[in-house]
Amino acid sequence: MGIVEAWVREKPIRTFLARLAQRRGAAAAAFLASAAATAAIDGEGGGEESIPQLSSIANSVVSRCSRILALSTENLRQSFETDFPHNCNEPNTYARELLEYCCHKALHEVTTRPDYLADKNLRRLMFDMMLAWETPGSEDASVENGSTVRDSLEIEDVDEGSIFYANSTRLAVQVDDKKTVGLNAFAQIAPSCPIIADLVTVHNLFDALTSSSGGRLHFLVYDKYLRSLDRAKEEIRGCGSLIVHDAMIDPIRGTKSIIAVICRELRSVKGIMQSPLASSFHLDAGECILAIDGDKPIHPVLQHIGISAWPGMLHFGEPLIFSFFWAGRLVLTTHALYFQSIRVGYGDNIVKYDLATDSNQVIKRDLTGPLGVRLFDKAVMYKSSILTEPIYFDFPELGGPSRRDYWLAITREVLQVNRFIRKFNLGDVQRAEALSKAILGILRYSAVKEAFHIAPSHFKTTLTFSLAEKLPKGDMVLEALYNNYFQLLDSSLSHLATDCAVDKMPENHSVPFSLYALSRMGFLLLKRKDETEKEISFCAVCFGVRKSLEAALKESICYSERIESARATVDQVKVEGIDANLAVMQELLFPFIQVGKIVYSLSQWEDPLKSLLFLAFMLYVIQRGLVSYVVPFIFLTFAVLMLWHKYIGDGKLLEVLEVKPPPSKNAVEQILTLQEAISKLEDSLQAVNIALLKFRSVLFASVPKATEVVAAVLIAAATFLVVVPSRHLILMVALELYTREMPLRKQNTEKFRRRIKEWWARIPAAPVQMIGPNETKKKR
Repeated sequence: MGIVEAWVREKPIRTFLARLAQRRGAAAAAFLASAAATAAIDGEGGGEESIPQLSSIANSVVSRCSRILALSTENLRQSFETDFPHNCNEPNTYARELLEYCCHKALHEVTTRPDYLADKNLRRLMFDMMLAWETPGSEDASVENGSTVRDSLEIEDVDEGSIFYANSTRLAVQVDDKKTVGLNAFAQIAPSCPIIADLVTVHNLFDALTSSSGGRLHFLVYDKYLRSLDRAKEEIRGCGSLIVHDAMIDPIRGTKSIIAVICRELRSVKGIMQSPLASSFHLDAGECILAIDGDKPIHPVLQHIGISAWPGMLHFGEPLIFSFFWAGRLVLTTHALYFQSIRVGYGDNIVKYDLATDSNQVIKRDLTGPLGVRLFDKAVMYKSSILTEPIYFDFPELGGPSRRDYWLAITREVLQVNRFIRKFNLGDVQRAEALSKAILGILRYSAVKEAFHIAPSHFKTTLTFSLAEKLPKGDMVLEALYNNYFQLLDSSLSHLATDCAVDKMPENHSVPFSLYALSRMGFLLLKRKDETEKEISFCAVCFGVRKSLEAALKESICYSERIESARATVDQVKVEGIDANLAVMQELLFPFIQVGKIVYSLSQWEDPLKSLLFLAFMLYVIQRGLVSYVVPFIFLTFAVLMLWHKYIGDGKLLEVLEVKPPPSKNAVEQILTLQEAISKLEDSLQAVNIALLKFRSVLFASVPKATEVVAAVLIAAATFLVVVPSRHLILMVALELYTREMPLRKQNTEKFRRRIKEWWARIPAAPVQMIGPNETKKKR
């Protein structure tokens, strides 16, 4: 209680209430703007300062934005025409440009509050901005959404206990389709709040939110996503990275909200104080905790080194045949992965796996199981050049591998953002901005996972840097992000520190920086707070930056769609079973197999006349020096065949390949077939090893007579290769191989093979001895 009492003395209740009173004006302005807009929608007022070029829903949104900014609608319009006079000459885009200008300025103002996601009225306003974006002009009034009219279903500001949030995705589909938002509107408005969406992943986020509603976003789904996002933010703050800020209080909530805020802060301080990390865990400057797992007995995290062997005893002394598991707590930060093991007799032991260093690190999913048997797909494998053997983090649970998949995704995101920082050698502010984008991406990923239980596909992740790594031409996306965003950030900050003001920046296409957004929520990634406030005062990205990044994304996404469609065809043609795959392969290689059979029959001299003609043709090709043109001729034949099918063919689709399936086998027969194949493979490996051991005996003169014979043959072959031209060598080799089965030479060929086998059988193999690992260490 001493820490809590000191905290209360440092921040007495009267100081806390005084700060709330100072900020009451901003919260009241946002609330009054929403209330006034609602009254205007219901026909109780408003409309006196409406803009003729805008639709009624757009006028409603602009009116609320003007109240938030404490400006009249006319002054807001004049400010837009002054800052962007060239946009006023385009009547087709004037309404939408003006609406975007007002929305971005208002969102930039309200996002300075650390708890703006918890404001029900603000969430509704952001959704209405998207609706207005789809029908901004007065000519769109006839087809206007009309969704600003309040729903008959009142959305209560409660948690999951509400009936409207028990299954919001299913209920949202039952809402009128006209009260929905499309992709373009969401992609234009949502990235204005960095915590809600990012330019790189906004399309994937929209696909995740609309996966069950036909590509249209309902307010119920959007509202649930923002609530889940707010909870995910508070969870990360509670992991130990919380910087206590005075919360903004809605003026109509009164004393009840003040007491709730005080209790929440006290619980947060108490939780951090009681956590084992508080006494033994130390972070570097600018390092932030993102996730903690393993602190609950029902959800442990097990660490395996080497061959996993669980269930088993905890590891105490020298490793035996197996390396046993260690149970403990897993912590992910913006710089590293920490494992706090709980080992009997050793106390707490924290091991750090640095993700910010360049050590060829690999993180992927893997299997674990008892006594090294790979049965359970619920582990993450971490490997780097610093470690002697891989590390396995096991997430045992009764359900599916959801915990493992979550940790795999967010750990890869931290690894990728640190690779991005090293690749472009980012400075302090740029590094903090990149880490901020990764943190916000993890927040969005966690919110979507918890709210909708959606597992993104290969190219549908909502993590920015992981998506750029997976996308085809993703390196171009990262280069565009650096060249047109981080370089602008660095140059703009230095320029802004001298002679530029924030209010003169082009905010109609502005996007607040991620670092700026995180600092408002209490996360400080720079060394000192005053440096943060100084550096992130600039919070706008010009229109050209957004367009260049969107161009790179468009090209990359186009390639990814082709890859997805091609991957779908691959999944369709996969067959199971060794016999079935061999049958498919034989059918595909049928022309080449037939050519090989014909050449083999000619070499066996079954038809002497045909074999003789083929021999004459082969000798002519070799003698004329045409062998070097054989491979180019094959390539040219394939190219001509492809072009003929493209331009001269009948244009039919690729015909289905018909394969005759092999006889079906039961499970026992398949096991026997597999065992037979493994035995043949083992025999082949043994034969190769024996040949190498016999050559070792000959090489070191274990058999002197055989060594003399082989040495003499090698000397003669080397002299022959030097003296005889290459064309004659090829001619002689072809003649020897092709004529050894002809009637005149067949008897001598069989006799020569027999003598060679007998000679080879007389050569002994070099000795081999298998030694254990302990004996190897002693030998070294």
